[in-house]
Amino acid sequence: MDISGIVKAKNSNYATVIIVRSSACGENCASCGMCSGNNTEIEAINMCNADIGDTVRVHMANNKVLGAAFLVYIIPLIFLILGYIAGFKFFASEVAGIVCGFMAMFLTFVLIHFADKKIKRAYVPIIKEIEKTDK
Repeated sequence: MDISGIVKAKNSNYATVIIVRSSACGENCASCGMCSGNNTEIEAINMCNADIGDTVRVHMANNKVLGAAFLVYIIPLIFLILGYIAGFKFFASEVAGIVCGFMAMFLTFVLIHFADKKIKRAYVPIIKEIEKTDK
């Protein structure tokens, strides 16, 4: 996955890049105001020695993006379902199943939060190239 951004700051081998998120629907229409126009700052490895103000192309492998999405969205959903099933079977109550499901899902978010620093190292984007701009 490649995306364009502007270098805001740089230090040693890393650079802070501002990217503009496009709309979730892919049309970049901004009619709902939910997605487009939101700036996001990311830390990226500065392989091209980009300077502040440069427009750059940031790359992250598709399998890394999908892996991060799986970790944050799918794993908690699986634990929600497993927690519901375990709570329902153990306590024989639908309410207990729901409570156990949400507790299991919350536990996965807590574990992801504490493992975040170690996980982040595997998901660092790389500045692939400096884009040519007409000045």
